Amino acid sequence: MCKNEMIYGLTLLYSEIKYNYGMFNRNHINLDDEYKKILNELDKIDTIFDYYMLLKRFATLLNDTHTFVSFPNDVYEKENIGILPFDIILIDDKWYINMWEEKFNDLFTPYCELVEVNGLITEDYFEKYVYPYSSHASYKDTLAIRNVFILGKIGNSLNIQIYKENKSVQIAIPYINIIGEYNWVTYEKHNNYSNKAKSLYISEENCFELFEYNNIGIIDCWSFSNNGLMKEMINEIGILKDKKGIIIDLRDNHGGNGPNADDLIALFVNQDYYIERTNYRVHKAYGKARAYFKVSNGLKTYEDYLKKYDINANPEYQEYYQDYYNQHFEYKEDKCLLNKNYLNILNSPVVLLVGQNTASAAESFVMAYKYFNRGIIIGQRTIGAGGQPLYFSLPFGGNAAINTEDSLMFDGKPFNNIGYTPDVIVKYSIDDYCDDKKRNVDKEFELAMEYFEEYKK
Repeated sequence: MCKNEMIYGLTLLYSEIKYNYGMFNRNHINLDDEYKKILNELDKIDTIFDYYMLLKRFATLLNDTHTFVSFPNDVYEKENIGILPFDIILIDDKWYINMWEEKFNDLFTPYCELVEVNGLITEDYFEKYVYPYSSHASYKDTLAIRNVFILGKIGNSLNIQIYKENKSVQIAIPYINIIGEYNWVTYEKHNNYSNKAKSLYISEENCFELFEYNNIGIIDCWSFSNNGLMKEMINEIGILKDKKGIIIDLRDNHGGNGPNADDLIALFVNQDYYIERTNYRVHKAYGKARAYFKVSNGLKTYEDYLKKYDINANPEYQEYYQDYYNQHFEYKEDKCLLNKNYLNILNSPVVLLVGQNTASAAESFVMAYKYFNRGIIIGQRTIGAGGQPLYFSLPFGGNAAINTEDSLMFDGKPFNNIGYTPDVIVKYSIDDYCDDKKRNVDKEFELAMEYFEEYKK
């Protein structure tokens, strides 16, 4: 590996963050010091995989889901990187195994607890080896955590302790090839209304399915990534037009393209726009030059500045600070226009289901839904992942993205790393997953159906 290329890649990531990251007003890390720390570690790096893990750690300091580093596509094959043959889920702040490759059937039972990893209590292991590389770890975005935890060198093993059938068991689990023919045994609890509702239409390509149950229509949409989504959905959505109510299920929707979410919300409202509120960073080179002699004086951080100057008593220093420390933000309101051809096609009462996997463009839908006060929301708090990423390439074939804006809720309050709290909060315990009867109960769906029963009265 060429060290100059490694330095260049790290420096590019650092500079893009420093001048384009949109939320330094909420994240007061000393980026210069952190850059120098990472720079000093490059001498220890001798593989592309380890280099990219270092870049991931640097980007994760911002703890933002739209700021991330992605591996080169060929790194897994070239450097013999594999995955663990099982998957994990977070329930009641504990980690459980809910899926594994069929060859390991004799090792696992459904929802056995992951107690220790390599001799450390699971949470301690994650704090040291997983969270620093997975953005948004403060809220435990399980997908981001899983994507780091499962990676390792083929030929190596991970020593875990699990609790199954009322006893602790130590297991050495080998990493397996990412590319291969596998049969996964899964005990996921997901959209169990599909067992009782009638499927009317499904599009695997555009990631949605339409159901009907007791004259209630259901739209299950698990991604907004494909721009063909609404073109196909609008051709089929008429089958739900006369239903007594509509359930929109975005619990497993990690986002995609915001305009697709806007098109979906148009089906349920009779107004052709809503207001999106954002803070944007403004970089003012002249302002920094002007402020240098007024605020430098060895003041390295925002906290140092606040100790020396009373911003309330000296409001002119506020602008100096903003310029010098790259903290100059402008508030902006954008009118998000909706597709007039879609407006109010579905005007029945609506319930929206959300969860801990609802993120990004799916949360844009939630914001518009709340803006129009279209109906109640049932489920769990969403991730809080808004923004506009700036993408760029890195050495050795990988890439990165930097979040350039500070997304706000429709009422102007902070949104990132906070998310939306439903009107009706649903909680699950491990019993809801292990008990065969409870595992087949979809609490959010049942509450939605109860809501429609009350609505009819």
